[in-house]
Amino acid sequence: MEISPFLIEIAHDYNPYIKYVAFNDLTYLKDRPLGIAWQKNPQVYVIEIDRERLICPHQVLFALYHELGHIMQWHLGYRHFLGARSYQEEEADTWAFREMGIIDEHGQARVQNETCYRCLKVRSKVCLRP
Repeated sequence: MEISPFLIEIAHDYNPYIKYVAFNDLTYLKDRPLGIAWQKNPQVYVIEIDRERLICPHQVLFALYHELGHIMQWHLGYRHFLGARSYQEEEADTWAFREMGIIDEHGQARVQNETCYRCLKVRSKVCLRP
């Protein structure tokens, strides 16, 4: 596991209770996520990102913002178990896209971000830029 001070600094702008953001191999998890956020206790959060499966810095930042979206929208804890997981994933994606400025207030990809939006949405394994 490798701690990322740069990503921790971004995360702390949203929630000072995030203990660390780290790069870690997550292939051992059943659904093979690109990132996970979990709550160690009521006031300590952790984010881990599987950097080896991401192809560009945009994907790393999107994974961070997606996991921040789960924390900021209270998807962890009791709501995580009671809510519809696919809805929470879509909600976290939308939150991340908005915070990164990839989509506008109407949920539409900004023209200059259309390629990255498509890439991030489908979790592409190759860069889609022409």
